Amino acid sequence: MTRARAFRLAVGVVLTAGALVVLFSALDPIWNGHPAYPTTVLVCAAAGLVLVASAFWSSGRPPDLPTGQTPAAADRPSRARRALWVIGRVVVSVFVVGLLAILFWLRPFPAGSASLADLRSDGAVTVVDGPTAIELVPADPSGKGLVFVPGARVDPRAYAQVLRPVAAAGHLVVVVKPPFGMAIAQPGQPGSAIEAHPEIGTWAVGGHSLGGVVASWYALDHPDQVDGLLLFGSYSDRDLSGTDLTVESVWGSNDGLTTPADIDRTRDNLPASTGFTEIVGGVHAYFGDYGEQPGDGQPAIDRSVATAEISAAAVNFVDGLGGTRPGG
Repeated sequence: MTRARAFRLAVGVVLTAGALVVLFSALDPIWNGHPAYPTTVLVCAAAGLVLVASAFWSSGRPPDLPTGQTPAAADRPSRARRALWVIGRVVVSVFVVGLLAILFWLRPFPAGSASLADLRSDGAVTVVDGPTAIELVPADPSGKGLVFVPGARVDPRAYAQVLRPVAAAGHLVVVVKPPFGMAIAQPGQPGSAIEAHPEIGTWAVGGHSLGGVVASWYALDHPDQVDGLLLFGSYSDRDLSGTDLTVESVWGSNDGLTTPADIDRTRDNLPASTGFTEIVGGVHAYFGDYGEQPGDGQPAIDRSVATAEISAAAVNFVDGLGGTRPGG
C-alpha cells in the first residue's frame, strides 16, 4: 500500500471512529436535538468510510510511463511535491482532529428524568416535540406565549420541568432547539416560533445563560413582535433600558457562571421597571434539569425547592404581561 493510500486509510478510520464515538457517547440528547448536529456527525462518519474504501480501491492498469522512465523513478516524487504532500497531510490531520474535538465538546448536557417525565401530554398540556422546537400547548390558552432559548450545550428537553407550569397556567411555551446546541448559531430562531402561531397576541422571549443573551438580542431587534423578556441566570449585554419591554430577571445567589456580580454589572441595561427574583442558594444548573455543570457554584438550596421558585417566577411573569410591573 502506498503512503497516500495509507494516509487516506488512517484519516478515514479516525474520522469514522471519532464521529461514532461522539454520536454514541450522547446518542439520546444528540438525536433529539436540532438535526444539524446528528447530520454533521453522520456525514463525517460517511466521509471516513469513503476514505477507507478509497484506500483499498485499485484503479487497475498502471498509467503509461514516459520513454526510458522506470516505475521506481516514476514513483519517486520531487522535493517540492514531497513538501506539498507533507503540508497537505498536516493540514488535513489538524482539520480532522479539530473537527472531531469541536463535535465532542458540543455534546449536550442530557435532560434529567424529571424533565423527560414532564414531556408527556395530559389533559392540561399537550407536548409536541418537533425537529427544531418543543411546544407545550395549554388546553385552555390565554393568548400569551413564551419562546425560550436553552443555554449553551444544554438539552432543550431539560427545561420541561421548570416551564411546564407556565403552560399549565394557560400560556403557550415553545422551547427552541438551537443548531449544535448553541443559540448564537441561529439568533433569529425565536421568530420561526412566533410566526408559526399567529393566534398568540402577546409574546415574551426568554432564555437561560447564553440563551437569555440571544433572546435579549431578538427582543431588542423585534419590538413589534416581543412584549416581554424572561432571563434565567442570564443578562442583556445590550442596552434595553429605553424600551417598553416587560422584563423579569431570575438569578441564583450561588451561581458560579452568571454570578451576582454579572447581574449587578448589567442591571442598567434593563428597563427601570425590571423585576429581579433572587433564588437564594440557587446555582446555574438549577434553571434546567441537566445535572451539574463545570464551573458552577455550590448550591445552598434543594433543587426541587429552587425549581418551584423559578417556575413560580416564570408563571407570574407571563401572567403579568400586558400589565404594569413593579421594579426590582
